[in-house]
Amino acid sequence: MNEPKTHMIPAAWLSPLPADYKIPFWRWILLPTSAWMLHRSRGQWVGGEFSIRSNDVHFAQKGLIKVGKTVEWSLPLTQIHSIDTKKGFASETIEIRHTDGLTKIMTVRAEQFIDLLRTAISMDRKVANQDHSHS
Repeated sequence: MNEPKTHMIPAAWLSPLPADYKIPFWRWILLPTSAWMLHRSRGQWVGGEFSIRSNDVHFAQKGLIKVGKTVEWSLPLTQIHSIDTKKGFASETIEIRHTDGLTKIMTVRAEQFIDLLRTAISMDRKVANQDHSHS
């Protein structure tokens, strides 16, 4: 049996901070760079793998974790509205606008992957439109 091909890249997901989160004062004193990055990003980057599967995109945390469970989530292609990219100095950020908001993924040299992602979303929309027109 042939499984659909999964396209995967190493990536980091911006895990958003709760809306009411305040960076503790001690962190600004002891870890100013870390506190500044939390403040600037409004979240914490989690390293892992980002993949395109047949019906969704998927993120799975890889490597060591300090506390808690590993992070893993999926987002159905049908819920994705748009994909934007922002170039950084040594990386690029993929901004995925979807039904529940905005998800940010940081990668490097991912142009081909981003093209595949846009194609997967486009194909998923075509299939959904064909299904609706046959109803």
